[in-house]
This record gives sequence, C-alpha cells and structure tokens, in this order.
Amino acid sequence: WPIAIVPASPYPSYAAVLMFGTGVLGIFIAVYNFLFEELPVELKEFEGIKECCSELTALLAVVCILGGYFALKRQRFMLAIVGAIAGMMTVGLYVGFVMSLVALILLAISQKEFKN
Repeated sequence: WPIAIVPASPYPSYAAVLMFGTGVLGIFIAVYNFLFEELPVELKEFEGIKECCSELTALLAVVCILGGYFALKRQRFMLAIVGAIAGMMTVGLYVGFVMSLVALILLAISQKEFKN
C-alpha cells in the first residue's frame, strides 16, 4: 500500500519567527533596563533587584530563542513549548506575551509534526 506523505504545515515556522522576535525584544529590553533605567531616589537600596530582573529577563529571552530554534527544526516539542512559555514571561503583558501566546497555540496545533 502506498503511504500518503502529508506536507508539513508552516505553523512551526511561524511560531519560531514569533519566538525569535520575542527573544530578541526581550534581550533588548533587558539590556536597556540594566544600563539606562534609573530607579527613583527612595528605591536606590533595591538596585540589586533591578540587575537581577534584567538578568532573569535576558535568560528567559535566550530560552525563548532556543525554543524557537527547536520549533524551526521541528524537534523536541516540549523544549519548544518551554521556550514559548518563557517568552510569555520575558517582555511583560503586552507584545511579547501576545506573540508567545500565538506561538504556543501554533505549536500545539502542529504537535504531530515534531520528532522527539
């Protein structure tokens, strides 16, 4: 019996592009906050928290970019999902959250295309 070859959908590639965009945006925001954002005078004692949050944002952005790589290669579905979830926490509740949420939905739709 001939086996029908189903063409791959573009959804994982779209998710990867969204995750790459979220990761790069997250890294830019982390670097900007670390270098240029000034805390009010009454919060100067919390300077270490600002640095820690910038580093955490950069780490989550790198995880998002790695998840985008795995989504593009259609490998390791769970790592791609983790990358999308990390992207949701990277940039805040605006652009990055929406981009990563759409990427998460696209990944969930195309789960059968991944090799584990």
